[in-house]
Amino acid sequence: MVVLGIVVAGCGATAPSGPLASLATGSAPAGSTAPSFSPEPSAVPSAEESPVVPSAEPSAPPSPSEPLVVPPPDVGDAGACSGTPTQQGFFRDAAAILPFAVYCAVLPDGWFVDQGSYRLAGGGLLEISYKGPGGARFSLQEGAFCTAGASACSPHDLFVGQAAFGDQTGTYGRLGDSWVLYVDPGSSPAWAARGTGMDEAAFLRLCAALHRVGAPQPSP
Repeated sequence: MVVLGIVVAGCGATAPSGPLASLATGSAPAGSTAPSFSPEPSAVPSAEESPVVPSAEPSAPPSPSEPLVVPPPDVGDAGACSGTPTQQGFFRDAAAILPFAVYCAVLPDGWFVDQGSYRLAGGGLLEISYKGPGGARFSLQEGAFCTAGASACSPHDLFVGQAAFGDQTGTYGRLGDSWVLYVDPGSSPAWAARGTGMDEAAFLRLCAALHRVGAPQPSP
């Protein structure tokens, strides 16, 4: 059973050395596998369920009617991220501790946070997924999720061209029934986006609208 939700570590002055948060399904060690784009899990919340609210302490989710917050972009601030204030805090905390540029989605009405996590171990990793109208899904992987080389870390059936990933540029194409976009695949850090249940134009709009939160910390 997949446990849906975002687990966020509490704020602190010193970064822990172990995992900061992890998905219940687990993650392969960095560098050992290609990005974990796979068929959708069987246990996902219905469209009527509440958006997931990340929190350091267990709490009741907001009502299903609580809308995503989509304020005007404010470069570098997590307040531009789609989601509740607590969900925006997830990105703010992640950007403060992860050693790479963190991106969040800025989405149209009808989209909700599905699940996500971040961790500091192994070079750092952030994963977040959203679901939208008509079964559409959009997900991001950021950090050291694959360092086995560009080819192994950018699975695709067909590459189409170059496209914006927020303020960066990557290569996009098709993988099965999904659109995918990769920035610096095989490197650490790298960034990847996947969109399912949408056309090419809609996917490229979501990728171009990705918002960079804060600034990357210098490498040790």
